[in-house]
Amino acid sequence: MARNLTLMFQDLDQITERWAGNGQFDPSNDIYNAVFQLTIRATSCREIADDPVAVKRVAQLYWDMENGVSAASRLLTWFPSTVRKRKQQATADLCLLLKGAIDKRKEEGRREDDSVQVLLDEGDGVNDVIQFVMRALFAGIINTGIMSSWLLLFLAVNPEWKTKVLAELREFVSKYTDSTGSMSSQLAQLPPQVWEEEMAVIDLCLRETIRFVMSGSLLRRVLPAQDGEDMSFEGHKASPGTFLAYSVNSVHHDPEIYPDPYKWDPSRFSRGEDKRQHWAFLGWGVGRHPCTGMRFAKLEIKVILALFLLKYDYSAVDATGLSVNTLPEPDRDNLSKPRPMKPVFIKYQSIVA
Repeated sequence: MARNLTLMFQDLDQITERWAGNGQFDPSNDIYNAVFQLTIRATSCREIADDPVAVKRVAQLYWDMENGVSAASRLLTWFPSTVRKRKQQATADLCLLLKGAIDKRKEEGRREDDSVQVLLDEGDGVNDVIQFVMRALFAGIINTGIMSSWLLLFLAVNPEWKTKVLAELREFVSKYTDSTGSMSSQLAQLPPQVWEEEMAVIDLCLRETIRFVMSGSLLRRVLPAQDGEDMSFEGHKASPGTFLAYSVNSVHHDPEIYPDPYKWDPSRFSRGEDKRQHWAFLGWGVGRHPCTGMRFAKLEIKVILALFLLKYDYSAVDATGLSVNTLPEPDRDNLSKPRPMKPVFIKYQSIVA
């Protein structure tokens, strides 16, 4: 993990160098790009991760596939729409791109220190490796990008929490590093357990961001019971094969669980509001099937947040450049990129050490 941290911060350094000392960006685009780079680095091959042009190409193919999924495409599976054709072509192109990188590595007898090499060494075939990479991309991009961008925005309009997060980060940098070198090199020196277990303030902020922004429903399929009886709950029966949908919003925005649910308030978790009901927080999944990539997703979010906060002073502004003090609601109809209902940008200025 320590080596991965170094590579992740090197990738982020290259991204922030393109931002220069000051400017403005749309977090729903630029932060997603950062997440995409880190996910490619962790789950794919160096041939792509080290090549900005290849990463950009993979990102375009990914979004062509992601945007090709809609309610209409699910219902009208037979209809050869333009979006469906674009998705099919993008899927084929991405498979060929990954296969080309793997085949070339094999032909050259070259070894790399990455996830693809681990899978090849385990004896997995090329098709299996490609399937792993594609599944990892779809699992690792959406929610990590959503929460990274919204967390930066919430801290921009809640300066008291931004100050607390900065204090926590500076304490760890002072405690665990020699305070020399670039900020990314200093952050890469933090022990893995600090990132995973000791960033209590950031964990509260992330948890509240997930509660506030997360939308959609969790689906589970009813399996046959050993006694052959249908599943029963609250007077209803569900036969084997039935799909059950559990609304995330109805729980996360329930005022009986979370008072004033449309206020971003990380301290609600210190007060134990999420303990008022069984499974009152659904952020990483619950039961037997929680998110298997939770640890890496949290790491990505914290790495992006830490470097940006320690390198830049920033605020939220609207399309005209005026300061934004209250964020618009997320577009909850857009599950892959729930932007603010009105455009909000991040205006930043490099911090002079």
